[in-house]
Amino acid sequence: MLASAFAMRPAIAKAIDCSMFMIRKPANGVSSDSEILQLLFCPVGPFLGLILGFQDFLKHSKLLVLRMKPPRSCVPTVVTSVAEDLYQNGFISYPRTETDCFSEKTDLRTMVQEQQGHPVWGSYAQRLLDPQSGLWRNPSGGGHDDKAHPPIHPTKFSAGESRWSQDHHRVYELVVRHFLACVSQPAVGAETIVEIDIAGESFSACGRVILADSRLKL
Repeated sequence: MLASAFAMRPAIAKAIDCSMFMIRKPANGVSSDSEILQLLFCPVGPFLGLILGFQDFLKHSKLLVLRMKPPRSCVPTVVTSVAEDLYQNGFISYPRTETDCFSEKTDLRTMVQEQQGHPVWGSYAQRLLDPQSGLWRNPSGGGHDDKAHPPIHPTKFSAGESRWSQDHHRVYELVVRHFLACVSQPAVGAETIVEIDIAGESFSACGRVILADSRLKL
C-alpha cells in the first residue's frame, strides 16, 4: 500500500529528479512510534525501442517460442527457419544480419505507412505518422553495419497469409512491432522507494508508475 500511495505522484517524481529527503515527523495516519526514514523519487528509463539485428532477434524469440504450439525445444532453429521462409517470400528483410542501424536513405515513414491497414497495430501506425501525436523518433543505431543487409524489418504488408502457420504470424508480428517501436518515442517511468521504522522494525517498499507510455501502447 505504501508503494502504491507514493507511486501515484508522477509530477513530484519528475520535478525533484532523483533527489532525496528525510522526514523525521510522524506522517498523517502513522502512529507516533513510527517514522518515515526516507523517501526517494527517481525517474526510470528512458526505455528505447532498439533496431533489430540477428542476435537481438534470437533473444526476443526465446519469449516468442513459449507461445508456440506445440512447444519447441530448439529456439534458434525453429524461429530462424520461419524467419528465413518469410524472407524468401518477401515479407521481411534478410534475418541473419548483424546490422543495427538504418541508412539515412531508408524511407522509414513509408514502411510505417504500409502497416496502417493491419487490424491489430494499424491504428498505432496511424498515430505514429501523425505529427500532432509527437510519437515519432528517428531511431539511433547501434553502430554495426555489415554493408550487405539492412536491419531486420518488414518489407511487405500482410494481415496474415492462408499458408502461414501460427509461428509465421508470431515471427512476422515480432518483426513489425519491433520496427514500429524503434521509430517511437521511448517509454519513461518513475520509481518511488520508502523506508519506514515502526516500533523499531524497519520496512521498505518500492513502486513504479509510467509517466510516458508511448511505445508501450504498441
